[in-house]
Amino acid sequence: MDPILSAFDRQFLALDARSRELLALLSDATLFQKLTSSGSCGEFILRSAATVEQTFGGITTHLWDDPMEWTLPEKLADHASIRDYLDEVEVTRQNGFAFFASDADLTREIPAPET
Repeated sequence: MDPILSAFDRQFLALDARSRELLALLSDATLFQKLTSSGSCGEFILRSAATVEQTFGGITTHLWDDPMEWTLPEKLADHASIRDYLDEVEVTRQNGFAFFASDADLTREIPAPET
């Protein structure tokens, strides 16, 4: 893998690892306990993963849908469901990286979402 792709890959892997480490530190009871007016640790983990999913979903399928609907705390309310979702996001990310053969591919244009 070329240097820029390798750097991106490492950063996405680190983001996933940090999300999983944070998830492991929380109990189901504290997962969605509000920390700030912006949200809880559980919500932050889900938003982060949803952004990765949205990005690589756009790259792989040109579907730029906001995954907000299926990443709500009401749907992913415990460790097991969030870990499963993180696994799905990682597969989506890996599929996205498979689209890139070299750093030069990062300069290609892809269709923007239609509004």
